[in-house]
Amino acid sequence: MDKQNCDKVSVIIDSVKLMTLKGKVDIGKDLLWWELGNIKLNFSVDIDETLVTYYHCKRKSKYIGHMHLDNCDLINLINDINSENKMVKITVSFLGSTFDVIDKNIKKKKSWFLVRRYYSVI
Repeated sequence: MDKQNCDKVSVIIDSVKLMTLKGKVDIGKDLLWWELGNIKLNFSVDIDETLVTYYHCKRKSKYIGHMHLDNCDLINLINDINSENKMVKITVSFLGSTFDVIDKNIKKKKSWFLVRRYYSVI
């Protein structure tokens, strides 16, 4: 990665370091691990996009899905997740997974045989 592209990534990481995030956070050179109760998010920042990988963690971390996100939308997503009245909902089925940031006051739907739902509890 050349210096200009490295600077783009470091600007994003530095702005995340200045935020006070809920949950447990571990920030590296080009990645961010964010633990929100039962859900752990890994943000791998690249030149143009960020790969967001999500895990369910009770005893061990279990991969449940990922999504690609433009870097210009990353800070907005982090701010949205960090909001006090929001939580993360991940729905996994045989067709794939969906990642949503929803209001904490919405009733949680239960998982069933073909669809698993995971919610952040912080």
